[in-house]
Amino acid sequence: MLTFLGCIYIMGFLITPYWALYTSRSVIFVYCFLTIGIGVLWLFLSTDSLQIEFNFRSVASFLALLAVILLLNFRALNSVIPFRGDETLHIERTQELAQRIPALELIVVVLLFILFLYTGWKLQRWLLFSGSLLIVSIIFFYLGRNPFEDVMSTPAFFAHYPFINYWMYAVFPKLLSPYQEILYRIVPFISMLGVAWLFQKRANVSHPMMIGWGVAAATIPIVFYYSSILYIEPPAVLLMTIVCLDIKNILEKSSQEISRLPSWYALILIGFIKETTVAFLVCFLGVRMLVQLSRWQTATAPLPSARKWIRFLAGELGVIFAVLIPVIFYIYFRTFVDTRSFSPHLSNLLDTTIYPVIARAFWEQFGLFVLFFISGCIVLLFNREYSSVFCYGSLIVAVLVFHILDTTAYVGYSRFNLFLLPPILAGSLHFTRWVALQKRVVGGILLFVSIASNLLLSPVHLDGVKTPYWGNYLADTSEHYYPYQDAILWLKQNYPTKRVLFTGLDFYYPFQFYWNKWDWKPSKRDGVPSENTGDEQMMIANILDKAQDENYDVVIYRVLNEDLVVPGEIGKFRVQLIKNSAHTLIVFYDP
Repeated sequence: MLTFLGCIYIMGFLITPYWALYTSRSVIFVYCFLTIGIGVLWLFLSTDSLQIEFNFRSVASFLALLAVILLLNFRALNSVIPFRGDETLHIERTQELAQRIPALELIVVVLLFILFLYTGWKLQRWLLFSGSLLIVSIIFFYLGRNPFEDVMSTPAFFAHYPFINYWMYAVFPKLLSPYQEILYRIVPFISMLGVAWLFQKRANVSHPMMIGWGVAAATIPIVFYYSSILYIEPPAVLLMTIVCLDIKNILEKSSQEISRLPSWYALILIGFIKETTVAFLVCFLGVRMLVQLSRWQTATAPLPSARKWIRFLAGELGVIFAVLIPVIFYIYFRTFVDTRSFSPHLSNLLDTTIYPVIARAFWEQFGLFVLFFISGCIVLLFNREYSSVFCYGSLIVAVLVFHILDTTAYVGYSRFNLFLLPPILAGSLHFTRWVALQKRVVGGILLFVSIASNLLLSPVHLDGVKTPYWGNYLADTSEHYYPYQDAILWLKQNYPTKRVLFTGLDFYYPFQFYWNKWDWKPSKRDGVPSENTGDEQMMIANILDKAQDENYDVVIYRVLNEDLVVPGEIGKFRVQLIKNSAHTLIVFYDP
């Protein structure tokens, strides 16, 4: 595990050159050595021996679940890049990274990583040499002339989000094609598949029923939605799920025993993925400290010695350091980026209008699994597993309060609620296990009802397009899947030489992605924002007047109101509708 964690740390803080984002060479070297030193200490506190077992039944059940979930998500994975939302930013940053990585240096670094892993596995006496060779090679790469020199002067490229994610995202676009949407969505898909598989694996029911519960978890509306869109949170959700499914052990094991648990390694990796995981991590550590104090004082009654107190506190401080250092170290580097930061307002908690919104969000995003979670907590209480119930509840409250304190505008926002999924799933599991002990027909009925209700609540349409405004309640930050890909292909096939005017561009859209994908772009193209007058017919008339005055042959109009009545033609312009299940584009063209 030492070499594996070493590779993760190197990816997170050395290959990602936070330490090199400074103009002074002396400052760069200080941060470089600080980064290496903190990494060595983190590895020392984090690692122990770990044994993981695989069996054929687990592999077979995973492949069966993969086939079902891939079938359900295939069209969504290949859907058009949405208008608005942050997926455009993540795709373009990944695309730029994949294009900048030089092939020769990439091969050398991959070989050095393989050497490092192999020496950690078979030739431990050479581990220090291989690790030093890898680190020195990375340092020399960034200190010399390299493809990232221009963006290193603008820290936002590397530090806006934890950049380790983009190295993962870039693998398939780099190896296969930078212009296939599905290749950018593989990491979130695998992450959510992993969440469903873990739930399936721990369900403790017969084989067909077990796969059914995996499908039930995968079709929870919030899981279904984020399985096929590139956001940073899904890998963190997978790691959190591993932790929550082993919550009893990871809360109760001592600081000497905890590093032998697989869930421990998931816990210490969470902070590498997203800075907002800090609420989950701090809450977990607080609950663990309470549990450890209670158990330790009971075991050492009537009065522990000062030496035992110091040993206990030192062990728990080591746990806290190992868990928090990745996220805190990243947040420190992020302070150099001009971006929105956490700004708590206690008065937000007194706004009573937000709580019905939260209740609505729970039902729409988690469906019956909210009731399963409550029922599972009751089962745990009957079994006297009070610490598990307390931890699940605390994690949910901590994540909710963290975002409420920051701003009420995003209360109930589905992407923020992703971190509620792990405790809800883990609590639900105890209810499904209890049901499995009852009559088999009861379990079958419950499984059928849960999948059916999930699909009824599903925000993913049959054509793979997602419901507009889903998971948004007080502010519109959601994705809108306008069929721009189809519109551009239609233009290429029918009017490849015409002048084109795109309207409704209130936000940036990555047209260049589709120019490159279809190997074509209009000779003359411009874009204008919406007039937002409220009268869409008048807006269309105005934009067509502009197109006629300025000699545009084609106008791509983004429909704002899906109830708009579209005429057959307007003046010299004829009409072609290009639509999907959620949105419509109108192509006005002069034949």
